[in-house]
Amino acid sequence: MSKRYTLDEIKQLFWEYRKLKYSRLTDDEFGMFCRALSVLPKEIIDTLNKDVDFILLSAHDRNAVEQACIIMLDEIPKDKKALIILTPIVFEFIGRPTREIDMIRAVLHEVAHFHLQNLPYESQEDFEDKETKTDELVQKWLNDWSEKET
Repeated sequence: MSKRYTLDEIKQLFWEYRKLKYSRLTDDEFGMFCRALSVLPKEIIDTLNKDVDFILLSAHDRNAVEQACIIMLDEIPKDKKALIILTPIVFEFIGRPTREIDMIRAVLHEVAHFHLQNLPYESQEDFEDKETKTDELVQKWLNDWSEKET
């Protein structure tokens, strides 16, 4: 069984994303992002923290998409290996009759793409294969996490 950071530890590790002036995340959006990451084993979180920058664009600010260019140019360190952009569609789940697990799955899906290093796609068949493997990894993370929770 993998060790995990607590939700509070995740919030501390990724607090910088809450403070980005152009993302305009709400408390609920930041909380959902952190809950999604809290599913992951510590070693995955440590890799994300070291090698990935996230751009989290609030669903409550329609200007955030236009301002993403400023974030990418001015606020993203150049020593990172990847940039994961969580667009407002992910955060628009909040307040809808969508299950929280669907929001978590959406965030984890993008993390799994990075973890598997499975982009870009070379063909439709390659796309389908990589999407299947990505979804399988997300389900594994969720299963491992739910076993820990019970």
